[in-house]
Amino acid sequence: MTTGPLFSHADPEDNSGPTLPDRDELLRLERQRRMARIEQRKHRQPAANAPAESRETGRPASGEPTTPTPQEPPPGFTSQRQWQQALDAASVVAQTVREAGHSAAQLDLAMASMSATELASAVVRAVLPLPPVSAVSLLWQGHQAGLSVLPVHQVARARALLDRSPGMVTSQEGPEADPNVETAWQLYADYERSRYVQIPMDRQHQLFEYLPLPVVDDLIDAGRVSAQAIPEGGEHRLYLLARLAPRRINGEELLTLDWREELVRREFSARLARGDVEMLQDIDALRGGQRQLAIALQNVRRTGKLPRELTDQRWLWPALERLAPNAAVSLREHKPYVRWLLVRRILQGIRVAHLARLHGDERKYQVMLRTAWDNATSLEDSRAPVGWEARNALAYLKVIRVGREPKYDDALGVLTPAPGQALSEDKLPQEAQLRLATNREILRTLKDQHQSAPILNPYAALGVSDGFAGWKDRWRELRRSLDADGEAKVNEAKDAIQGWERGRAPVAPFALPLMPDKWANPRTNGRNTDGDGTPMHRRTPPPAPHEQEFARSRAAQGIVLAACGYVGLVSETRATEAKFQRMISDGQES
Repeated sequence: MTTGPLFSHADPEDNSGPTLPDRDELLRLERQRRMARIEQRKHRQPAANAPAESRETGRPASGEPTTPTPQEPPPGFTSQRQWQQALDAASVVAQTVREAGHSAAQLDLAMASMSATELASAVVRAVLPLPPVSAVSLLWQGHQAGLSVLPVHQVARARALLDRSPGMVTSQEGPEADPNVETAWQLYADYERSRYVQIPMDRQHQLFEYLPLPVVDDLIDAGRVSAQAIPEGGEHRLYLLARLAPRRINGEELLTLDWREELVRREFSARLARGDVEMLQDIDALRGGQRQLAIALQNVRRTGKLPRELTDQRWLWPALERLAPNAAVSLREHKPYVRWLLVRRILQGIRVAHLARLHGDERKYQVMLRTAWDNATSLEDSRAPVGWEARNALAYLKVIRVGREPKYDDALGVLTPAPGQALSEDKLPQEAQLRLATNREILRTLKDQHQSAPILNPYAALGVSDGFAGWKDRWRELRRSLDADGEAKVNEAKDAIQGWERGRAPVAPFALPLMPDKWANPRTNGRNTDGDGTPMHRRTPPPAPHEQEFARSRAAQGIVLAACGYVGLVSETRATEAKFQRMISDGQES
């Protein structure tokens, strides 16, 4: 993880040559020069032979300009030097305020006659129209010059804010602490820290709700926040999920976001999960991992070979089945996929065999039953649930393959293995256990009735899956295409299903398979089916200066308001709070 600062205000690529300093830069240099003079005077002792002041100008004989002062400092100043330093700092404040387009009349006209308390109050009042961070900078300079403009706790905060190191200052406690001010300071400290490292989830959560969205996007791009911290509500929740956890967004939410790339990507995945491989005819619009997957699937269609990395992805099984229906498979190499595939081949083989007999194709009927038999036999000895599915199919085949002499005892023997020959029956799903018990009862009933040519499963006789809702449409379709013998068979199957649905059938249909959900298309729950998904690219521009400084500016507002209260500007405190709220609403903080 990157450990450097998240943002940089300098452009290392700018080689456009030297430029003249702008007004703000000149102002900054002038303030630095004046403060340097103040610091010099703090540490300089008057020389014994210092020249006397000029009687005409009241300035030192060196001619260096300074604020005219009378001989005795006003109340609150303990020395001429302390007073001069305070006046110099107040002069810097007045000049800065004027250059920002505001009035500094009170300082300009009367600073030399003000007491220490009055001068501190005037300085605080003068900086109120300025942006909060600029105001704090001037208040800090005034404090350095000896003006009592900041309460003790805010002195440390002012320095930390100007140094961008708020983590070095602890929160204020006690009844005098303003909770809003303390929250703003804590959030600023969290923001500065998050530019370098990930902070705890609860702190990330508050930053998500607090910072402007472009600033949050910067933190996301730098890997400083995680999806677990995304708030449950808020206007940007879906966007943040798209940026950090795209799998948590459903199709309707994708439409709300108008995230077309993800809609196309999910449609590609959803069609493959349904076994629809037609989109592989044209893959020019696909990109990245989807394109690579499409190429791999095209290779399966061309070669008939099944790479392990594809069969390990359950959601691709229907597509692989369509692309390579007759692929040679290995139980050892592709065990989960092969079990799923062979059971489906068994079921499909039985249905196709019945349809072949309806159309009078006896040879195909026997070939398909033999194929189903071979596949079931290959799974019969498995100690997994698939072994029971194979035994169930074998029992069905033992009854229908021999024509007029069904082998009910052999079928019952397959469904009643000796201990150790199959998975313990009580480890099957409960519904599978019930179907298995019902199938045994059906076979016993038919044996006792000496049924010679039963329709063991009327759904399979129509070539559809058990309980298929559209069986009547299939029956009508088949009846129109069959000869008289075939039509008689489908009518018999139709009567068996209707008798069962109306509660008049002597026996239930033989359940085939026992666990239909296990052999259906794997469920994807409408979510992404190929990994964690691709996060949305940011939709916000780089933060504007006022957005990047949002948290710092809000923390500075607390310092300014504390200064107002400290020097007794009660009405100004209320007006300044209202001004700051307007700045927040208008997005003009800096």
